[in-house]
Amino acid sequence: MKPNILFFVIDSFRADKCFGSRKNSKIPNIEHLIKNGVYFKNAISSSNSSSPAWLSWFTGLYPFNTKKNETYQKISESTHSYIKDLKKSGYHVYSTMPKPAEYLGFTKDFENDDSSFPIHSRLHNGLGDLIFGKIHKKEIQEPWFYFVHILDLHSPINPPKEFDDDKFGRDSYERTISSIDSWIGKIIKHIDLEKTLVIVTADHGNFIPINANVNNLEINRNEMDVKLWQLEDKIPKSLRSVTRNFARFIEKRRQIKRQSKIKNLDMKPFEKRNLLYSDLFTMFNPNSEHNFLFDDIVKVPLIMAGYGIKDHKQVDVQIRNSLDIFPTIFELIGIKLNEKVDGNSLIPIIDGTEVKENPVYIEGHTNAKDNSKNVIGVRTSRYKYFRIRDETLEDAYLYDLESDPLEETNVINTSRNIAEKMEEVLVQIQKNSSDIIEFEEISDQEAKDVEDELKKLGYL
Repeated sequence: MKPNILFFVIDSFRADKCFGSRKNSKIPNIEHLIKNGVYFKNAISSSNSSSPAWLSWFTGLYPFNTKKNETYQKISESTHSYIKDLKKSGYHVYSTMPKPAEYLGFTKDFENDDSSFPIHSRLHNGLGDLIFGKIHKKEIQEPWFYFVHILDLHSPINPPKEFDDDKFGRDSYERTISSIDSWIGKIIKHIDLEKTLVIVTADHGNFIPINANVNNLEINRNEMDVKLWQLEDKIPKSLRSVTRNFARFIEKRRQIKRQSKIKNLDMKPFEKRNLLYSDLFTMFNPNSEHNFLFDDIVKVPLIMAGYGIKDHKQVDVQIRNSLDIFPTIFELIGIKLNEKVDGNSLIPIIDGTEVKENPVYIEGHTNAKDNSKNVIGVRTSRYKYFRIRDETLEDAYLYDLESDPLEETNVINTSRNIAEKMEEVLVQIQKNSSDIIEFEEISDQEAKDVEDELKKLGYL
């Protein structure tokens, strides 16, 4: 009997809030999975945005072609997909993903009619019951692969009342992690881990306040903003832009007040950038440094537990979160890869075999339509290098992660030879990619639907 597979993605979940000294949430169920599985301490995502992560997870290829054009694109039927491979191998495949995934073609291979959900949905307002019901009530047929992507940590963050308390974390972000953990506990309680492989990870991280004494800066959207956001679909279309613009007007005033206060704070660069870019309206300002690929954004948790995971350990080796997970899944469940992909199985690393570290290609996206500030780069366990896509080495960023793990000092001018070597690695990755990802144009209505969803999330 083939094992079942639960692939659980927590949008915007950064690694240091899952494991280590900066973790303040109550997460006994996630900790149980870490203790009884493998935790990758240096899992690096391919991007600061969801769709490039989906693209690499499902195709096994680098997300080079994502969002390069002005028009929206969706994956072509001819593009290789691990989901199709699973179906050919006898799996029933299901998903619970945000609505934009449907419009961009990511849900077309899943067999459930409710494969996507409105972006207002959260675990505590019905989404958790839907996911729980599929597993607990056996609404999905074995052997199953179930891909879940939740938005509870995506701005605006609004933890349920029973978790909105200091004992569950210092702020809304940490308290929401505690809430998510409780749902993970409910779900895995009804899963036989000897017969089910469980993956818990994130598509990317987020900028969140690090200093606990800054609550007066109103980092998260207030209750009125959240209500406007949640009620938008119930508001007549003619009034939606008015309410959205009103919410943005309020946030702009907050930004001005916040930035003037931050200038006078005695804080490290790491702390300041997490304050300045912690809200979505600020993050997706094309003139901001949000798309600069700090680890706040690209370093994510990765846990593998259950079927086939015999060793229980924490792995220090850097891995490519967006490329290496599916090859690992396929090796664990005994499916041979017939397509050439850019990722590799992590089984040798789990087994303790000494392997050569792969550099990670990373991308940063700003406003969904304005790609003039998009960033590309590469990360090794020692250095991180990135630059604006169409600019040169002269305006690049280089950080020594060993001596400067918080990425506070750009050493591009003092370590020119290292930057040149990193640029060579970046160019080689682009040249050696296994295949070209083919896209197809979407209809005007589909493009409008995508834009509507992105506006609700603050990307436009």
